[in-house]
Amino acid sequence: MSQYKRWLQLAMQRPMGCWAPTILGTLMVADGARSMAMPLPVEDFIRIAQSDVRSCRSPMESFTELLQWPWPLFETLDWLQTPAEVQVRILPSRLYQHWWWFKPLPETTGKLVAPRGRRPGTYGFVGDNIRSTRRPHCNLIFQNAWDVLKEFLPGPINVVDVGSMLGDCCLWTLKRTRPLGLCRAFESNMLWARLATTSAELNGFRKEMQISEVLVRPEGPNSLDALLMSDLGGASWVLKMHVDGTELELLQGAVELLKSGRVPLAVVRMDWQLQLNDGRYRPPPSDWRKFLRSSGLSKLYELRFCHEQAVLIAKNTRATNALLRRNLNFTLEPKKTS
Repeated sequence: MSQYKRWLQLAMQRPMGCWAPTILGTLMVADGARSMAMPLPVEDFIRIAQSDVRSCRSPMESFTELLQWPWPLFETLDWLQTPAEVQVRILPSRLYQHWWWFKPLPETTGKLVAPRGRRPGTYGFVGDNIRSTRRPHCNLIFQNAWDVLKEFLPGPINVVDVGSMLGDCCLWTLKRTRPLGLCRAFESNMLWARLATTSAELNGFRKEMQISEVLVRPEGPNSLDALLMSDLGGASWVLKMHVDGTELELLQGAVELLKSGRVPLAVVRMDWQLQLNDGRYRPPPSDWRKFLRSSGLSKLYELRFCHEQAVLIAKNTRATNALLRRNLNFTLEPKKTS
């Protein structure tokens, strides 16, 4: 999103007279605000650019700047030909695609609004991944576990997605759940949350896909216990979490939720060997086991480490016994049949 920030700076700090990069930046801010649900006055930016084009005579050197570093003209062309709204395929999990005797829900489609910045970093990676694969950017271990759980649990299963980004896993589960459940998504990044909200509306999931722009905390009013315990309803809930390395801390604020008997499965990011952006590392597996013992959750959950995920599986139910038997790390592409 670095180029979008430059365009916004150009549009806000207008030089005397008219300047070609300023006009271009103003138009790109308007286009991005409209396509990516940004809280900016789109029509005002368009009117300003129109007024500049009609009233001024820009010096020639301002046009040559469009072809100099950081190449604003080519960035603009790249931006304009990158779709924000992407139609994606909602497929069964890799586990269920591979074994022919499973009979999951058939393939369907949905729409995701993805970031349009195509540069290194999370924004560009996620957006380009969705556009190239035409699939939601959703955890494969979570998908495998969800399909196993749906095989054994009747009725709707609700999802809590902490660090939901674009709401990809919310969309995937809602499209594959009959009858429909709920997905409570918590995302602290304003842009991700707004894009996810737009995706929910495009798919007709305004009520079922509940996006909250909230930074979840280990304790206090923004802990998972405080946010969820008063409104669990009668369904089972699956917890998915992928944040900035504080996953284990946030679970300490979800002990009552996990002890409620309503959460048969939790899939939490725990890649403890990957260095985070701030130089920290996630806690090692020994810290996870210590947390389960100290909180009393070790009596209720089996802990499995699977493809950079910590998977908590509730003990002694038919559905969760099946989860323990299945290979949740099955992430290979299914065999192609002619």
